[in-house]
Amino acid sequence: MWNTEKIDNLSGKIIIVTGANSGIGFYTAKVLANKGAKIIFASRNKEKSIKAIDQILRENENADITYIKLDLADQENIKKFGDEFKKRFKKLDVLCNNAGIMWTPYQKTVDGFEMQFGTNHLGHFALTGILMDCLKNTRNSRVITVSSIAHFSSSSNLMNQYNESNYNRYNAYSKSKLANLLFAYELQRKFDQNKIESLSIAVHPGVARTNLFKSGTKNEKNSFRSFYHNSISFLLGQTAYLGAIPLIRAATDKNINGGKYYGPLILGLWGWAVKNFSSPISHNKELAIKLWKYSEEATGIKYNFHK
Repeated sequence: MWNTEKIDNLSGKIIIVTGANSGIGFYTAKVLANKGAKIIFASRNKEKSIKAIDQILRENENADITYIKLDLADQENIKKFGDEFKKRFKKLDVLCNNAGIMWTPYQKTVDGFEMQFGTNHLGHFALTGILMDCLKNTRNSRVITVSSIAHFSSSSNLMNQYNESNYNRYNAYSKSKLANLLFAYELQRKFDQNKIESLSIAVHPGVARTNLFKSGTKNEKNSFRSFYHNSISFLLGQTAYLGAIPLIRAATDKNINGGKYYGPLILGLWGWAVKNFSSPISHNKELAIKLWKYSEEATGIKYNFHK
């Protein structure tokens, strides 16, 4: 059984973790930093990020961590992040597309997309495309995309945008997580087609006790909905550290293959990281290509797979 003791020294590796200031992103950043990697904290909230970085440094003063602001709900900011990263670094070993929001009330991104789909999928789609030159020019680089077991409840009708009158926060989240899987699998196919020695791997944390459950009820803490969300987290959740294990394994395990999906061992909900299965629709190549084209048009980001 794979565990974190199997991780080699990561000195010299450059790893971006989106949403590193809390939850599974924090524990991913912490474990990989403790193994010697250079970690880029890519998060929207600078104050929370600095506190999280200080927490890691108190335990390991040699941890090498840099904060660069990233707001996945703002396409212009994503481009600024990419420009800033490429000014400082010439390679990228691992991109952990981890940040996300869940079950939020109806909102729109800066660019007018439904917030959950726009952040969870389109934000990471744009980020990965902007960083593609760094990834494809780094031997054995990896892109890890965090999905969810919630993707099982989504249909193929991904590109239809909600409006406020027909919005269902749970369906919207499921759609974004199916999109994450379709993207991860299609990215691996494109790596293979273009003979790029990079891996695209999808993961999910099971049900982990993180602030993700609170994001859906930020402005309704006294509501039944808030009680419901917190009850799910308390009753079914495992620790954020265990939730991070699939992401950590995907980022470091030398025996892992691209185009696979990893999550907790027990019913896909709890435990150590093993290969999981995803819904049949997540493997639909025609839908993946359709989503890819839509995402390029929506973000204005065209991937360049040519070396």
